[in-house]
Amino acid sequence: AEMMTIWPCMSTLLTYDLNGKLIGDIAQSWTMSPDGLTWYFKMEPNIYFTDPANPTDMSHQLTWQDIAYTYYQTMNHTNNMQNYFKGAGQNVINRVWGSTAANYVNISLNLPWAPFLGALAAMPIIPKYYWQPHENAKGDATAWTGAGIVGSGPWYYGLTGLPTTGEVLLYRSPHWFQEADRGWQVHVDQLKYRSETDA
Repeated sequence: AEMMTIWPCMSTLLTYDLNGKLIGDIAQSWTMSPDGLTWYFKMEPNIYFTDPANPTDMSHQLTWQDIAYTYYQTMNHTNNMQNYFKGAGQNVINRVWGSTAANYVNISLNLPWAPFLGALAAMPIIPKYYWQPHENAKGDATAWTGAGIVGSGPWYYGLTGLPTTGEVLLYRSPHWFQEADRGWQVHVDQLKYRSETDA
């Protein structure tokens, strides 16, 4: 249930279409170097995080720095997603750099890694501005237990705290980038998950 609530609120660098084909989400296009160790991603423009406390606010644009921050936090601290970027006993990613003005992010690897693109489709991008102030002394933000759901996906979670009524209500993001950039459409304003119990 937690994943079903969080995932619609987030974006990933890549995703899968209805036929299981890998396509861009945040990424508009991508190429790789001949040795497979450096990947170049052109990003969609005008991606913004939706803060449930102020969902119409567009002051926090998603940039390559959020992608770098997400992958660094995932690789370097103990969490449920760490294995996505671990191979042969070491971190798969060597470096992440890019340009906000030119809308790109590049990723160099320490070793060839066949599951790499699949991992990018499984890793939701978190906002650096929101998580970084809650890092512990070791720079670990993943241990923060009070985090809300702040993402750049088509929905946002409008409640404060956990749901108490047996249902979860998500609201349509007022500025989901895929509607303008790709023409993808969300046809309802609310998405409701309701728990069902046997009578």
